[in-house]
Amino acid sequence: MLEKMLEDKKNKRTLIWMIIFILLFVTFLVLPKKEIKNSEIKRENYNEQIEKLFDKISKNYNLSIKLFKNEREYELEYFSDGIIEMYSSNDFSKKGYLIFENNIYYLENDELVKTNESEIENIFNKKLFDLEFIKKIVNKCDIERVSKIRKKCTLNSKDFLILYDETLNNNDNGQVDIEIIHDDSKIRCIIMEYSNVFSKDEKIQYVLELSNIDSNDFSEYKKIIIEKYN
Repeated sequence: MLEKMLEDKKNKRTLIWMIIFILLFVTFLVLPKKEIKNSEIKRENYNEQIEKLFDKISKNYNLSIKLFKNEREYELEYFSDGIIEMYSSNDFSKKGYLIFENNIYYLENDELVKTNESEIENIFNKKLFDLEFIKKIVNKCDIERVSKIRKKCTLNSKDFLILYDETLNNNDNGQVDIEIIHDDSKIRCIIMEYSNVFSKDEKIQYVLELSNIDSNDFSEYKKIIIEKYN
């Protein structure tokens, strides 16, 4: 009788250990999948969050731009009301430039003078601070969380150059690092660093501070140009 009780007890103990082993095995199988799934959901949410913030930006805004290139720093102020664009920099020989309907004007003695060229792209690459273009770049990235108000992502140079200029897309040795600083309602700053993208051992950084969304109205300049040149 005692032997039977001991045997039953032993069998029950074995059964319990088998159940525990099976549960642990199943847990190890399921948990990584859940973690991967949760990670994918978070990544999607970060991409969706930043995309929604970009969607709130119209073509009416200001940018304070800092360019770091060849161990030099350049600054540019950009203003747009969606129709007229204005550029101002201490690195220009003119006070500033205004672009309306693909025509270029510069400021001289508080007058707008029409010209065929500007100094803007002698220093700055306009495409690299075009927010519509930057949005396309960001949409190609897997965005990661740095903090509640900071997100980052990286894009290899080959994928970037397909968006920038398909004739240059043979370079896959560089990368673009992007950091976005934001609050719950708007993007405040975008930092774009280009390493070995356009040429070997070259590093270019654009820091874009965004402000005055939907607040600009340059209709007075439009009126002056139409009256003077049309």
